[in-house]
Formats: sequence, C-alpha cells, structure tokens
Amino acid sequence: MTLKTIKQFADELAVTKKKVEYQASKLDSSLVPKINGVRYLKKEAQTLIKGKLDINSPPKLGGELGADYLPIFREIKNDIISDKNQQIKDLKKQIEHLNKLLDQQQQLQLNTQKNLEEQRLFLDKISDENKKNTKRWWRFWY
Repeated sequence: MTLKTIKQFADELAVTKKKVEYQASKLDSSLVPKINGVRYLKKEAQTLIKGKLDINSPPKLGGELGADYLPIFREIKNDIISDKNQQIKDLKKQIEHLNKLLDQQQQLQLNTQKNLEEQRLFLDKISDENKKNTKRWWRFWY
C-alpha cells in the first residue's frame, strides 16, 4: 500500500493542491487517513481522484501521434534557431557599429583636448609677451 500526501499527489498530477483536497474531501475517510496531522491518500483514493480530475497524460513522442508531429517539431525548432541566429548577427553588427561610434567620439575628444591645450599655450605666450613689452607709467619718466 503506497501512501502519498496530498501535496505529493498534486505535484505528480501537475494540478493544484486545492483540487486534490477538494476531491479527497468527497471520499470516505478510510481512503484518506490522517497520520500525525498529515492527510495521506491510499492507492484506491489516488485512482479515484485521478479519474475524477480526468488527467490525460500527453502523448509520448515516438508513438503514432508523436511520429506524425516530429517533423513539424523539428521544423519549428529549426525556425526558432535560425531566428535566434539572425538576432545574434544583428546584435553583433549593432555592437560593431557602436564600437566605431565610440572610437570616433574618443578621437574627437582627444582632438578637442589638443586644440584647447594649444590655445591655452598660445594665450599664455601672448600674455607673457604683453607683460614683457608693457611699460609702466613711471618708466616713461626715466
């Protein structure tokens, strides 16, 4: 006799615990014993609940139905893979373009810094020359 908790059985059937609890509440208490405060389902209860919930297992691949759909699944898979590959190629192109733009921006920044430095040096040179050539008013008297 295999006992399973309501949670274990619900997970096995891929349904909610509430659905199994509802169906278990309709059954005789001898099929749903309570041990240490935990409700367990006997094998008979499990089969009754499974029948009431009308759980149909999905068709297995490789059988008659699965063999018919296998080429379609492969085609869909190949389409998805080719779409993803195209997206990857597009993203690589975009990254390459952004890297070029970043390189151009850095070169422009460097040129701007060089020009500013040259202008500063030129202005410093002019101001130094002006200071040397500027005569103070008292120098005219002597």
